[in-house]
Amino acid sequence: PTGGSETEEDSENSTSQGTATEETKIDWNVITEQIQTIITKFFAMMSAGVGNVELADGGYSLDIDARGEAKVPVSVLQQVKDKNVTLALQTGYGVALSISGGDLNGKDLVSMKEIDLTAKCNLSAIPKNLVETKAMQSFCTRQVWVKDTGVFQVPVAMHVHVGKENAGRMAYLYRYDAITGKLVLSGCFLVTKEGQAMFAL
Repeated sequence: PTGGSETEEDSENSTSQGTATEETKIDWNVITEQIQTIITKFFAMMSAGVGNVELADGGYSLDIDARGEAKVPVSVLQQVKDKNVTLALQTGYGVALSISGGDLNGKDLVSMKEIDLTAKCNLSAIPKNLVETKAMQSFCTRQVWVKDTGVFQVPVAMHVHVGKENAGRMAYLYRYDAITGKLVLSGCFLVTKEGQAMFAL
C-alpha cells in the first residue's frame, strides 16, 4: 500500500501538519463483501494457474477511504488472517495505515476488540517550539495523530507519501511523549523512488 499523493509536500519527519479533507464513514459490511470477492477471485485464479504473477507475489492491497473514524472490526481481521491481503486505510492526507493478513498468522483474534486506527493530520498537537526545532533540520515536517489505544494488538504500518523529489533521502518518525514533553525517535526509512516511506507503529 502507499500513502496518497494528493497533498502538499511531505517531509523527512512525520511531525508536520497536513491539509484538511472531508470526513467519511466506513461501511464495514461493504468492506467485508469486497474482501470476500477478492479472496474468492484470487484463489480461483491461482487454482486455475492463470493468476497474475504480480498479484501472487505481492498480494492484494484493498484501499479503504478512512478520512473519518476508522475502527477496524475483529471480524474483518479474521477474514484476511493468513491471506495475502492487506487493508490500506487511506486518511486522505498522503498517509495510509495498513494491516497485512500475513502478519496476523498465529495471532489470537478471538479475544481481541476492534482496533481504532482513526488518524488526523490537520491539527497542531505538538508544542510549536519542538516542531520548529525539527523543521530547521529538515525540508518539511508533518504531524500525524493516530487514536491512542495503547499498544496495537496486531502489527500496524504507516505509509507516508513524501514526493518523488525526495527519493533517496531519509524520512524520520518521531513520537511525542506528553509526559516528558519530548520527541522520541521511533523509526527511519530510506524514501523509495516513488516517494514513499513506511514505518512500523
